Amino acid sequence: MTDSVVGLPPLGNYCNRINRFRDFASLARYVLGKYRASTDGDARNTRSGRKVQDGCLSGNRRAEGSNKMKTFQRSLLGLMLATASLPSLADLSVFTEKSTFLAQSGATSASGPLADIGKVAGNILAAGSVTVTLGSGATELFSGTGGVAAAVNQDWTARLPGADIAISGPENLEIALMDPVFSFGFDIVEPEFDPNLNAPFVDSSFTVTLSLGGVSVGSFSFNPDNDTAAFVGVWTDSPFDRVSIVETTAPSFGENEFFGQFFSGTVAFQPPPIPEPGTWAMLAGGLALLAMTRRRR
Repeated sequence: MTDSVVGLPPLGNYCNRINRFRDFASLARYVLGKYRASTDGDARNTRSGRKVQDGCLSGNRRAEGSNKMKTFQRSLLGLMLATASLPSLADLSVFTEKSTFLAQSGATSASGPLADIGKVAGNILAAGSVTVTLGSGATELFSGTGGVAAAVNQDWTARLPGADIAISGPENLEIALMDPVFSFGFDIVEPEFDPNLNAPFVDSSFTVTLSLGGVSVGSFSFNPDNDTAAFVGVWTDSPFDRVSIVETTAPSFGENEFFGQFFSGTVAFQPPPIPEPGTWAMLAGGLALLAMTRRRR
């Protein structure tokens, strides 16, 4: 079966482009627009042919038009079937209130209180059901001060209870979870006037990416309030087993942010029922076929 139609790109191109159509109307306009462009060209050719042939279409032209219609219908059907099973990113809800996150998601502490050991050997920190390692560009991982003389009051931040995580270099972390979860959260402090800033203040932003088996299932960005015990949580309808936290404000010049405990939960988020891109494509294809049938009549 051919996958090309006059006036339309190959069917395979639709599968690559479908995710840019985020609503039914935009996809329907695109499909119908391409069809009208091709049929308008046929209409112009038909009018020209009538002048030459005194109002009569040749049998070859009618057959050609019929074949184009059948090919277009087959391509639309292929598009509908291909997009019906397209993967979609997770629906997620982001929280900044810790109590609300814990109450709604059912999450509990995944790391437990962090150990006060100072510099972490090998930059690999196992805490409860999570394993924390450094992301790109980060060079040293600390869990608590462990007696580090440079730390004021022997505590990275007094705004969080117990020991805290500190990083040398950009605050990029990789958190591996023992089992897939649906919710994840963490405490964070961004000092501006607090002790242990370590460098001129930069108002940092971060991107959090959730993945399962190395495949991204969703992401979001956040910018924590300064000089306060902030919290960031996310709850999704798709499981994930890894969380990447990347500082996206550059350059940071070595100023600090500190992380507290990590939290996770295994109850899936239930988003409102909204059709996914594959469903929109099937609806668009069905309406396009109906419109073409009416046009032919």
